[in-house]
Amino acid sequence: MPVTELYYINILIGWLYKTIYMVFQNLASIIGRNGKQISAHIAVWCAFMCYEISFIFLLGLPRQTFADYFWGYVSNITLFYVNVWCLDFCFIQKKGRRYVYIILILVEYVVYCFSHFLTSQLLHNWEVPHSVFVTKRFYLQSMYRSVYFIGFSVGYWFVRQLLRSNDLINRMESRHLLQQKQSAELERNLFKAKNAYLTSQINPHLLFNTLNFIYSSLYEVSKKSAEIVVLLSDMMRYSLTEIGEDGKVELYKEVEHIENMVQLNQARFNDKLNIEVSLSGEFEIRVIPLVFLTFIENIFKHGDLSDPACPAKINISFHNNILDFYTSNKVRKVNINGGHGIGVENSITRLQMAYADRFELKNEVVDNQYITNLVIDFN
Repeated sequence: MPVTELYYINILIGWLYKTIYMVFQNLASIIGRNGKQISAHIAVWCAFMCYEISFIFLLGLPRQTFADYFWGYVSNITLFYVNVWCLDFCFIQKKGRRYVYIILILVEYVVYCFSHFLTSQLLHNWEVPHSVFVTKRFYLQSMYRSVYFIGFSVGYWFVRQLLRSNDLINRMESRHLLQQKQSAELERNLFKAKNAYLTSQINPHLLFNTLNFIYSSLYEVSKKSAEIVVLLSDMMRYSLTEIGEDGKVELYKEVEHIENMVQLNQARFNDKLNIEVSLSGEFEIRVIPLVFLTFIENIFKHGDLSDPACPAKINISFHNNILDFYTSNKVRKVNINGGHGIGVENSITRLQMAYADRFELKNEVVDNQYITNLVIDFN
């Protein structure tokens, strides 16, 4: 056999081997993901081939060998799917590349003609007659079949895009209906929560009336005890006060709450706690409620406030739209390895939700002093 023929045979066998290997390597995963779609495509192509071959036999047209039919349909079906991929590439992945698609069609046609020529010559006489490229019949047959299957692939692509669009619309409508359902559910839950809140107002009113009665009863006996009841009533009233629509309260109310907490704890320990409160600035800004509560409570829970030489400090300042909250206290030895955990984490979560990257919080122990410094930028 001539060297030229062996060369073309080796090229064809190598291409077939690589193609078959890649197909079988990915066949299992492809079928697993798109089993129904692949089965439908195979059924349609089988029906189409039966349709064309039946007409050839019925009309008495020249018949070809099985190999001719096989490789002819392989090249036609390959052209079909390659053109679908080109359409996806030019109009879906890279939108607006119409001129690229025209170039790709020309490339498809050239490759299609070459594959037809190569397979037909190698299957029949193992020769490569250059005169074939100048015959009009070869070009016309190849052009007809290529345009025929490219037209099929374009129609298939448009139908597939239409089905995808309808599927996307249906999914969006389903998602919209689900969102409406969730919104209606949220409204029902909000209505229930409002009813529960209004119902719960009975208990606070009863509590405050009781505290007022205790205050009146204690006032003539012990003014100090009566003042403690007033402080407790004010603190509880603030905790139960309805928050604004923005979920915030005025900063001066937070400061008053802190002062009441300090006074109440001083009353508990007969004014023996060593604690200093320093306030600076106009506190008209709105903040999330009880934002400083955890840090203040930690001073009384874990701090050693019995040393006059080392008092606890609470400094709150608001200048140039910068809120600076600072506390320090001597760490109680029995609690040196405990506390300052869950409450602080909850406060950080609330601060992140309300102020994102506009705040900075530092908690550290320096020379047996537990220091908290919270800075919020309202600019």
